Amino acid sequence: MIELWNRNISYVKTKDYWQNGDDDNYSLEIERVIMNSPTAVRVADLMSKYISGIGVTNDVVVYDDINLSDIVKDMANDLTYQGGFYLHRSIKLDVESNSFVTDKIEVLDYNKCRKGNSDDADNEGKIWFGDFSDRGYGAKQKEWFYPFSTNQNVIKAQILSDSKDFEDAEIDKKIKHYRGQVMYVNTTPKFIYSVSPFDSVYNDMDTEYRISLYGNKIIREGFLGKTMVLVKGLNDEETEVMKGQIQGWLGAENSSNIFFSAIEDVDKLSEAIHIQKIETDYNDDMFTKTEERIRRNILGAGANVPEGLLYLNDGALFSGSGEQIKQLKQMYYENTEYYRGLIEKTLARLGYDSTIKTLDELDYETEEE
Repeated sequence: MIELWNRNISYVKTKDYWQNGDDDNYSLEIERVIMNSPTAVRVADLMSKYISGIGVTNDVVVYDDINLSDIVKDMANDLTYQGGFYLHRSIKLDVESNSFVTDKIEVLDYNKCRKGNSDDADNEGKIWFGDFSDRGYGAKQKEWFYPFSTNQNVIKAQILSDSKDFEDAEIDKKIKHYRGQVMYVNTTPKFIYSVSPFDSVYNDMDTEYRISLYGNKIIREGFLGKTMVLVKGLNDEETEVMKGQIQGWLGAENSSNIFFSAIEDVDKLSEAIHIQKIETDYNDDMFTKTEERIRRNILGAGANVPEGLLYLNDGALFSGSGEQIKQLKQMYYENTEYYRGLIEKTLARLGYDSTIKTLDELDYETEEE
């Protein structure tokens, strides 16, 4: 048995960060295999939608023209695909309380983040941000941020460290040179990097993609209901006339589905023409059971998505009353409650008193209208 892939996390001392996977590319690989699977990408879209809801209470602008609800959508998307997210925050000085508080927040590109090593006191290390696609540290410029901390003395020390060239400036001026902090939220804290919810069905997602690829290859290159016509006893001119007539029967779009050939003269009329149908070698039912198992596994990985909810608009797979649909939605709200609670706790730690408004609140508002 050959292991198709594995996920080895190792610390590279010369680069001062932990690699995420053997080729330092786990996050991109899991993202790509989800996108290649029709079922998985549909499940991921629904899961992210149910986590982020229809926005948040006390919605405010947190970065340029980005609202808190937009940040929540980004957090939900990374939680769905990666099982975690990186959140950068800048700091400002609150005059009334004379303390450092969150100024702006932004979800960083998960694929561009790596964790540095902890120090001897087990304090979290730097968070590196940059392009790691070169599989090396020196080829492309990277920057780093401090790990998240609410300790006022720690924040002040970080600000002073970043503004050594501006020692005479007031603290509110020094803040302008502060690189900020990054909070890394990991739903699988026993591992240095989070494990995607879809990690356990990696092979199933890849298999679904391969089945689709197989079908595409057969349709493009295989026998698909071709017709073979063999004629005898015709001269060249008669052969061309008959070829044109046969293609005319089929129409221009189907003329490529026929094979025409003239062979030697014969005496019997029954041997003068022979038509044979070549059946397709593609069996659409070949992987039916496999696809059912794969779909079931992927639904389970996506916080146990009810199949009827995923295919709500497909009458062939699901047809239910309004009450049944409501029950399915309620079931999935409960299945994704952990992720919404995690986001709300994160927002609270950053100073945002906000909760996620679930989709059923939109349904209720619509009914009231």
